Amino acid sequence: MGIVAIVGVVVGLIMSIISWLPSFIGGREQDRWDSYCMCQAAQDGAAPNRETWQKAKDNAADVIGYRDSDVEDADVLKKLKDDYNWPLDDPEACYEYDEPEDSRNLAGEWSAASGKYLSQAQLIDADAAAVRESRQKKLGNDARKRVSDKLTTARQLLTDSEGKTQGNEVRQTLTDRINEAQRLVDSGSYELERLETMESDLQKAMDEVKRSVGEKEG
Repeated sequence: MGIVAIVGVVVGLIMSIISWLPSFIGGREQDRWDSYCMCQAAQDGAAPNRETWQKAKDNAADVIGYRDSDVEDADVLKKLKDDYNWPLDDPEACYEYDEPEDSRNLAGEWSAASGKYLSQAQLIDADAAAVRESRQKKLGNDARKRVSDKLTTARQLLTDSEGKTQGNEVRQTLTDRINEAQRLVDSGSYELERLETMESDLQKAMDEVKRSVGEKEG
């Protein structure tokens, strides 16, 4: 092949490359932009679940500081603290000029993070509810024990006050309160309001008996 022919081939090849290059560069930049948009969509899509996760932590703030002695079951408190403190780090922010492969990988990381935010929020909500229930049981059981202890004192007062009061009405009232309190204790209830009301009513009946004994002695 002559020199002229070779030069012609080379020139033709160069011209082909030159004509193809803008198309190649343009396609690469389009891919870069499309991948960035995919990444940004995944990042934006994760935001609501991240907010849900943070809100769940905020809503658990009233119970996260409890000690084991504050609840009936320390295991539910431990689980809350484990899930509450579970580290969730944000992926890197999407960047317009990242390589397409990097943007696509980052989009996958953001999608995975979104699922983790939501699942962790659900765990924290459930854990906090369990801790609140355990706290209520603790308070109720403590109140039931106080009522049970007071029953011993009330029965002793009922025995000791026989024939020593101004009439028997106050002793009958105390008897009724004792029976009611015993039924509540036997039920195993940990309803704090009912137990505290029963404790108060029992104490009032005891105070009335003591008052009546004092009046008769005086």
